[in-house]
Amino acid sequence: MQTIIDGATAGEQKLNGAAPISLHGGGPAIIEGAYVRDLLAQPDVLQDVIAKLAATPFDRALTAGLRSGKYRRVVLTGMGSSLHANYPLHRALSIAGIPSYWVESAELLLGFDALYSPQSLLVGVSQSGESAEQGPDESP
Repeated sequence: MQTIIDGATAGEQKLNGAAPISLHGGGPAIIEGAYVRDLLAQPDVLQDVIAKLAATPFDRALTAGLRSGKYRRVVLTGMGSSLHANYPLHRALSIAGIPSYWVESAELLLGFDALYSPQSLLVGVSQSGESAEQGPDESP
């Protein structure tokens, strides 16, 4: 007996009303759609961003600030996958001996007062740029 779930047989799953995909057996499944195309484009987009930032005055000033001791620590923040995108940088900074903190944005707002200092470099990452916690700085 086969079980039918939402028009898909057992061993298949429907994604967003698309044709069922096989979860096991029967060869490779093809998953398509805007979300998947966006997901698959991310490595190329990241390489493009890295290439564009590597030669900017901002990058040179950032590197000089870390080397000179102007910044004593780096605070990396974001939400969800944006936070996790910071993790390789956090590890690289830590391995290089640069104090690095990897803190979710909402938690950062709750009481990491010791990190709020002119000697802290805050790096906020947001895929959409729309997270309230990552909003513009409105301090005087």
